[in-house]
Amino acid sequence: MSENFALRLKEVPMPQSYFDYYTKLSNSVFTIFEKAAVAKATLADSSGMVEPKIAFDLADRVSKMHDIDVTDNLRGLIQNTTKELAALKLAEEIAQGRYLGPEATLQERLDLAVRVGLAIVTEGVTIAPLQGISEVKIKKNSDGSEYLSISFAGPIRSAGGTEAASTMLIADHVRKIAGLAKYQANSFDDDPEPIIILQVKVVKN
Repeated sequence: MSENFALRLKEVPMPQSYFDYYTKLSNSVFTIFEKAAVAKATLADSSGMVEPKIAFDLADRVSKMHDIDVTDNLRGLIQNTTKELAALKLAEEIAQGRYLGPEATLQERLDLAVRVGLAIVTEGVTIAPLQGISEVKIKKNSDGSEYLSISFAGPIRSAGGTEAASTMLIADHVRKIAGLAKYQANSFDDDPEPIIILQVKVVKN
């Protein structure tokens, strides 16, 4: 693995001193990782494997975070466009079933598409795509048409306001790709209901 990292670095224009510095860092990381793997193999801990994964860049982080092989495609997208547009494009491909087998349902494809899109926007460094999105479901409007519903949990805050809002943009994009209808607000579904508080001041004569 350290050899692969050195080859990747060779592709990036940089002074020799920078290359030597990053090579030294990578060799240290892999040495520590190998020692940790040996220690974990004794099963003295609760798990027999080293939980953290070594990633080279954003594309690698997103792929390993979601166990999906999008590394090469995402690298190409990021080189040619912004990360926001790359997130929309990759989410679209996932929604169309490019990276999942034929056994995956539409809801599973859309769930992964939204999470991977958010992971790209947040550069694969927050827990938001995994735990901040608690549920992605296909639900029915009152007229029987289907729409995409996104539920959030507390860890979405780690994404930041703009990035968290981007989740809805990504979701709406893949919703259109999947041919689902828009959400139709109504009074008997799970919409939040406004609460009006009247303050009355009593004046005594």
